[in-house]
Amino acid sequence: MPKGLPPWWIINKVQPEGPEVDKGSWKAVSFSEAQQKEFGVDAEGTVTDQAKYDAKIDALKAARLATAPKLAAAPDGTTEMKVTTKKAPGRQRSRSPARGRQDASLVPIIDIGALSNTSADAEAKAAREKVAQEICTACGEIGFFVVINHGIPKDVVEAVWAQTRQFFDLPLEEKQTLTTDDDSKYPYGYSALGGETLSRGKRVDGGADEVEETKPAGDMKEMMQIGPCNAESGMPPRRMPTNPEGFAPAWERYYEEANSLAGRLLGAFAISLGLPANWFDNKKSKHISALRANNYPDQKDIVVPPGSIRCSAHTDYGTVTILKSGGPGLQVCKDKQDSVWHDVPYVPDGFVINLGDLMRRWTNDRWSSTLHRVINPPPDHVQTWGRRMGLAFFHNLDKDAIVETIPSCITESNPLKYDPIVAGEFLMLKHLASNGKADPDAHMKTRGGASARGL
Repeated sequence: MPKGLPPWWIINKVQPEGPEVDKGSWKAVSFSEAQQKEFGVDAEGTVTDQAKYDAKIDALKAARLATAPKLAAAPDGTTEMKVTTKKAPGRQRSRSPARGRQDASLVPIIDIGALSNTSADAEAKAAREKVAQEICTACGEIGFFVVINHGIPKDVVEAVWAQTRQFFDLPLEEKQTLTTDDDSKYPYGYSALGGETLSRGKRVDGGADEVEETKPAGDMKEMMQIGPCNAESGMPPRRMPTNPEGFAPAWERYYEEANSLAGRLLGAFAISLGLPANWFDNKKSKHISALRANNYPDQKDIVVPPGSIRCSAHTDYGTVTILKSGGPGLQVCKDKQDSVWHDVPYVPDGFVINLGDLMRRWTNDRWSSTLHRVINPPPDHVQTWGRRMGLAFFHNLDKDAIVETIPSCITESNPLKYDPIVAGEFLMLKHLASNGKADPDAHMKTRGGASARGL
């Protein structure tokens, strides 16, 4: 077996093209020209392009994990455990092995490595267009996908993760010094456990509306959030903790890396919508994007209020969200009437991408901003799931950007639904709604003032 080449059947349960071979040996295998190019190996399987080979193997491992939804890495990334979803608060249902195998393709895993290659040659352009079309399909069908080969350095992720964990481990009194006293002036800072109920900012149809039957308890998470550092954005200066000492530089670097990834994704969005790749660029030069960390405490030592879950059902605000997840529990609900919740694949080195309401509005409902939530650990997994963290980068446009429906999204069968809106006003309406201070439907009024139902 060529050095470093793992058995194909372990990763993908597929034999490479060529003669039948014993599954403990590669000696009789002959790689096709297409496979040589794809994997960075020669005809006998010897690695000739280590970077390409490593990227492809990582992609296959991630895909293999996603197609076995009963297995996922533990929150600390060291062990594997079974993940089955019990019925969550309310009468919404979660798809579980008892009701049949989960639809692993509902939230696809997409290798976006091609988006980092900005070469003008035909092959690179074709690769970018292929990825863009995969993304377009996911945006239209579910509004969620997981990306691998995303381009954010591993050391950047590890640094921000460690510093964030240290911050949340500080005494409550110290963290509360960063709590804002006026959301309308500084919509960032620290929020203690139960300080936000995202479902208050969402009114939905059918079964998913059942969570609103009684006044919801606060979400079982604490949060820390920052905004942009660009004074031209029109947002207030950042307020960073001084403890831990490395918090500010770690967050600043991660913020910029996540913003760069958002730019690559927006370029793919533009291509897939028949627009120039730089079409979004003049609307985000002074963006008001936010970076938020959520800390979901271990529930084995706390009392969970009735009806409260880690993160209640909601959709996001702006253009696109980039989530670094620390474990299982994230679910999406595509159905509007008979609500069924589906687990999002947990890929340790990947990022979960989902669209916000502004992008849904911008595309005239061609793309989806899908309802999602983070559930409490099922009773038989309270010990193994433990604490969970998440880092969400919410990409938003310039505060004064005018959002008018993208022309290619207006057709005879899908006529214009929305009037133009100022991006900053849209986001503030959504933010205030999540805190119970605005109409949950105010940000998605259609032409003539009607509410876009099924949000």
